Amino acid sequence: MMSSLVRVRFAPSPTGFLHVGGARTALFNWLFARHNRGTFLLRIEDTDKSRERDQAVQAIYDGLNWLGLDWDEGAGIGGDYGPYFQSERNAIYERYLSLLEAEGIVYLDDGAVRFRSPRKSVIVDDLVCGRIEFDRSTDPDMTIRRPDGSWIFHFVNVVDDIEMRISHVIRGEDHLTNSSKHVELYEALGAPPPRFAHIPLILNRDGSKMSKRDEGSSIASYIEQGYAPEAVRNYLCLLGWSPKDNREKIEIGEVIHLFDLANINRRNAAFDLDKCLDQRPLPSLQIAQDGLSVGFDANRRLALLVGGDPEIRDEFSLMCRHCPLYPPLKELLTG
Repeated sequence: MMSSLVRVRFAPSPTGFLHVGGARTALFNWLFARHNRGTFLLRIEDTDKSRERDQAVQAIYDGLNWLGLDWDEGAGIGGDYGPYFQSERNAIYERYLSLLEAEGIVYLDDGAVRFRSPRKSVIVDDLVCGRIEFDRSTDPDMTIRRPDGSWIFHFVNVVDDIEMRISHVIRGEDHLTNSSKHVELYEALGAPPPRFAHIPLILNRDGSKMSKRDEGSSIASYIEQGYAPEAVRNYLCLLGWSPKDNREKIEIGEVIHLFDLANINRRNAAFDLDKCLDQRPLPSLQIAQDGLSVGFDANRRLALLVGGDPEIRDEFSLMCRHCPLYPPLKELLTG
């Protein structure tokens, strides 16, 4: 087990809702921190102000809390390395830009600030993907600040990870090529890079990358439909990681004990909505003033209740007793 110096972060952009892919990234960071008795930090990357919405930030909070992914430091709770919203860290970015200017490795180009690449190969020793060499000898110089003064992701991401003492960067494999750019910035700023671990993408059953438009992609949809958070979290644990014994259900305490980046699959994970649907609890009910909201497929689940465990059937009846729909439900349950 590693020391308490392990510090990881989940750094989403507030873009409307918490995506399944983002939730899985947060979960793997949380598991790694808990396994190593480290710190799990939440940072909000809201430099693109046109996309910043208070309700989107709240959706991130709600989704993480619902999944039981408590953060030790960061947005909403504070800590020693704040602010934890990038929109509040402009003075810090200005200071780091001045360091690069003093070294003569940034320049203006049509109003944008560009970082002068050293034009050499960059080696990234990734904890999931292995040792990868990137040839950056012909790549263009990257922009780190737009003409309107707003910051580019690559620069502020590296600065924040330096300032917040991040030890491991665990994120989606779509950021793997970005890591070579980030290593150049770490070296230019005289800071050691963190250990990188790029986890496999989540794909739809047809092999396409899961997007925010796809069915089942929003954590909010599982909350609204009455899923048990433990069940959804269990399913996400197994999207790219395995305890190596083919179990489909495993208690979260055991996952924390077993979780190791070495056991993350290199192959992309296939999101199977049917399997996720099977994680829904029986029964999942909400009693409201205007009646009964049943959080499962009524035909399939009620059939199970009618012929199932009498104790479950009695509990269902008790919960429904004060509901306007109770008489017909009682008739259905008792035959």
